[in-house]
Amino acid sequence: MATTQLASLSKLIDIPIDSHYDESYIIRLASMSLRELLDEPSRLEMKANSLEREIQTKAIEQNEVFEKAQKCFSDVLEKINSLQLTVSTACEYIPTVKYSCSSFSKEVEDTYTKYNQSKKALKYHTQLLELLEMPQLMDTCIRNNLHEEGLVLLRHANALFCEHLSLHPISVTSSPNATPSTIQADSLRSGNSIILSIFREMVAVAEQQETLLIRELETDISTSRCVQIVNYLAQNYALRFNTQQKDALTLDSLSQEQVTEIKTNFLKARDRFFLVKKTAVLTEYDQGEYLKGYIAVFKDKCMSVVTQYQAVFGNTMEGFFHNYLMQEVTNFVDVFGKHIKKVISGSLLASLFRDVVYLCDGLSILHCNIYFLLHPVMVSAVEELMQQYWSVVRDEFVGQVNSSLFWMKSVYTQNVFKLKSRDTFLLYCNEKKEELLPGYLLEVPVLAKLVNDFIATFNELRFVAIKGEAKTIVKGLNGCLVEMAKGVVKARDLVSQIMVPKTRNETILSNQDHFDIIVIQFVNTILPLVEAYLQKLFDTKEELVDVVSAVWFG
Repeated sequence: MATTQLASLSKLIDIPIDSHYDESYIIRLASMSLRELLDEPSRLEMKANSLEREIQTKAIEQNEVFEKAQKCFSDVLEKINSLQLTVSTACEYIPTVKYSCSSFSKEVEDTYTKYNQSKKALKYHTQLLELLEMPQLMDTCIRNNLHEEGLVLLRHANALFCEHLSLHPISVTSSPNATPSTIQADSLRSGNSIILSIFREMVAVAEQQETLLIRELETDISTSRCVQIVNYLAQNYALRFNTQQKDALTLDSLSQEQVTEIKTNFLKARDRFFLVKKTAVLTEYDQGEYLKGYIAVFKDKCMSVVTQYQAVFGNTMEGFFHNYLMQEVTNFVDVFGKHIKKVISGSLLASLFRDVVYLCDGLSILHCNIYFLLHPVMVSAVEELMQQYWSVVRDEFVGQVNSSLFWMKSVYTQNVFKLKSRDTFLLYCNEKKEELLPGYLLEVPVLAKLVNDFIATFNELRFVAIKGEAKTIVKGLNGCLVEMAKGVVKARDLVSQIMVPKTRNETILSNQDHFDIIVIQFVNTILPLVEAYLQKLFDTKEELVDVVSAVWFG
C-alpha cells in the first residue's frame, strides 16, 4: 500500500522517490497542510542545528573514548601489518615444512612397517633362524659326505623359492655357475628378498657339492657308488637351475645340455683317476714293462668306464659315448705306437700284441673296431725290431770277415757254434735226420755263427710273424744281405795278404780255401736257407729273399 502511495506521489510532484527514503515520513508529508509544508523546512533546519549541537556536546563528552578508539585502531593496524609480515615469512617456509612433513610421514610409515616386520620376525624367530642356518647346515652336511641330507635342504630352499618367487623370471642356463641373479632384491618385499638371498647362498654351497662329487668320481669307486653320485649330481642340477618344482629329480628332468655336461664331467673325472693311476704304476725306463702296464691300465679303464657308464646312463651305443671312446682309443694308439718301437724283445712284443688283440676283441662288442688302427703300428714295430736284428747280424758278420785277426785265428779256432747250429738246422728239415744236414757248413765257425745269429733272429720273429705282412716285415733283410755280400767281397784282398804259418799241419785248410767255402755256402746255402725258413714262418710261397740282388750287388 505504501509503495503504491509513493509511486502516486512521485508522479504528482514529478520527483523520483527512491525506495530507500523513509516511507513513513513521506506519507506524513503527504498528509500535511500547506502551512505545515511551508514551515517544514524551517523545522527541519532547527532540528538539524539541534542535532549538530547535541553531537558536538556528545563529542566533547566522549573525546577520551574517541582517542582510545583511535589508539586502539592504530594498534590494531600495526599488529595487522606485523601479522601480515609474519604470515608472508611463514609462507616462504611452507614448502620446506611440507617436505619435512612428507618425509616424517614416510619415516613413520617405514617405522611402522619395520615394527610389523620385527613383530612378525619375533613371532617366527625360531623358523627364521632355521632358514638362515640352512646354507651353513648344508655346507656341514656335504663336507661330512652327507650329500642326501644336503640335497634335502636344497630341495626345501628350492620349494620356498618356487613358492614365493615364481612370478619373477629367472634366466636358466646350462652353465653350472648360473644363479638367479636376474632378480633384483630391491624390487622384492623383505620376506622374498630374504628367501632369494638364502637360495643364492644355497646355490653357492650346491656348486661346492658338485665339485666334491666330481672329485669323488676321480677316486677308485664302485659302480653302485657312481650311480649314486650321478643321481646326486642330477638332483643338484635340477634344484639349482629349474625354477618349476618337480616331484622326480632325475636326469630326465634336466635339459639335454645339462645331461651332456654331467656326462662330460663324469668321463673327465674318470679320465683323471686313471691318469693318476697310470702315472703311479708306470715307468718310462723299461718300455716293455711300461707298455704292459699301460695296456693293463687302459683295458681296466675301458672296462670300468663302459660298465659304469652303462649302469649310470643306460646306453653305451650313443654317439656321445662312442665319440669319447674313439678319442680315447686314438690316444692309446698314439702312445702305443710311440713306445712299441722301443721294444727289443720279440717274445715281449708278442705278449704285448696278444694283450692288444684281446683289447680289440673286447672293444669290438661296442662297435669300436680299432684293429685297423693298431695293425699298421704292429707291423711297423715288427719291421723295426727285425731291422735291428738284421743290422746286428750284418755288422758282426761283416766285421769278422774283414778282420785280420779273424783270418789269422779262424782256421785253428774251436767252432763253439757247431752244436748250436746243428740243433737249429733240424727246424728246416722235413725229416729229423742229422745226415741230411749240411755238415760242411757247420765246420766253418763264421758260417756256423751266421746261421746261429739268423736262427736267433728267426726265433724272435716267430712270435710276431704277422701273416700277410711278410714282404713289409722282412724288406730290410735284403739290404742287409747285400751289405754282407759286399763285406765278403771286400775280404778277398785281406785273405790274400795273410799267410798260414809253416809250422801248421799241411792238411789244415788255407785261408783261401776257407774264403771260397764262405762265398759258396753264403750264396748256395745261407740265402736259400733264410728264404725257406721265412716262407715257413709266414706260411707263404712268396719270394722274400732277393738272392739275385744280394749276389749281383755284392
